Amino acid sequence: MAIDKSELKRIIAAMKSGKISTNQGSANSRRQATSPKRRAAAAMVDSVLEKAGLDGSKFSKLVAQDQSALRADFAKERAVAAKNIRVSTATFRSAMTARRQAAKLLGAPFIPAIVSLDKPFLIWQLPNPQLNIFIDSHVEPMNSFVRVRVDDPTESNSTRFVFFFLWSNETDSFAVVNVRSSLVVNGGCSVQAKSGIFSGAVETLNVNASLAIIRWFGWGTDPVTGTSNDQTTHPDFQPTHRQTIASLRAEGGHIFQGASFKSQSFSFEQFALSHRQLVVPNRASVVFQVSLELSYDPEDGLDLENNIDVDFSERGSAVFCPSLEVEVLTPLSGLTANQAINSLILE
Repeated sequence: MAIDKSELKRIIAAMKSGKISTNQGSANSRRQATSPKRRAAAAMVDSVLEKAGLDGSKFSKLVAQDQSALRADFAKERAVAAKNIRVSTATFRSAMTARRQAAKLLGAPFIPAIVSLDKPFLIWQLPNPQLNIFIDSHVEPMNSFVRVRVDDPTESNSTRFVFFFLWSNETDSFAVVNVRSSLVVNGGCSVQAKSGIFSGAVETLNVNASLAIIRWFGWGTDPVTGTSNDQTTHPDFQPTHRQTIASLRAEGGHIFQGASFKSQSFSFEQFALSHRQLVVPNRASVVFQVSLELSYDPEDGLDLENNIDVDFSERGSAVFCPSLEVEVLTPLSGLTANQAINSLILE
């Protein structure tokens, strides 16, 4: 399918503006806090330090303080969830309406057809392009890839490398589609944390594959919220939208222990992503984002014994997104968008 240049400019402008959020379900991307008191308490139970005459009551006090801090953090999280309950409820109701609509449409005969989008129309990094870790990218049928290299970052950060695909329902009736894609990873990553007197540094790295669905144009008004659906993330997040590629955490021990090192390597390993029964209105368009997500947290900044390394760039290493497949299930009933929505509202 040919991509209109003016349409491409609008998509890029919307992505760069940050208007569209696609961070649904990104539990692994949240920075994992580590309590210094917990590390100190764990180190004190070591037999070497016990022989040095440490008081056991101090250990109990540190544990109690740490538990209080964790309970306080949990209370804050619950308060944030309660504050956002209206938005969360509306999003959930919209997602369930979409699933119900798909089930209704598929109750009648339909015509299946496979559309293979064999290359993205764009590969882009967002946010934080200033990190200077985007080495190279290439767009070619069944051979599109991005090369990324992270070596000894000094600050915590997160970013995404996104393969963009555009598809339009060019019929006069609603279509139900199943979407499939994948990231193929070739390379490796590692974290190392140095030891300390009582406890050492903590270095963390999370790498994920994700799929996001952006309702681009022609999606009408949400019957639940009454707002425009255009240029918004589809509310029906499914578990198959996300896969963990790597989740590494190195914790340096006390002075008598060495540095902690964790690593993971990949040889063209595939991480499949999918969405089932996406309902697309007649003449509406969809932008699919297949992303490589990185988040890392170097505790002590640049240090010879602390290290976070992501190498998807050297000696042929890269992250590939060969294609995105759309299985189109077009109902023979020929329901228009307004007819389908109205039938759901009236029931």
